[in-house]
Amino acid sequence: MRGADALRLRPGARPGRVDEATALPFAEFVRLLLEWITWWNTEHSSQALEGRRPLEAWRADSTRPPSRT
Repeated sequence: MRGADALRLRPGARPGRVDEATALPFAEFVRLLLEWITWWNTEHSSQALEGRRPLEAWRADSTRPPSRT
């Protein structure tokens, strides 16, 4: 999906429209993607996870492999 109808990863996170003629440099794309992944896993809650955040659900899962840290 492109242009004004494109979905945003976090609604309301960035005001204004995206200039389609300007592509993001790869490093900037990666930075934004990692920022979104962090937000999704640590701040976003889901009904599918009974209101928990993905990281909370993952840590509470007794079937996950033990942490290496």
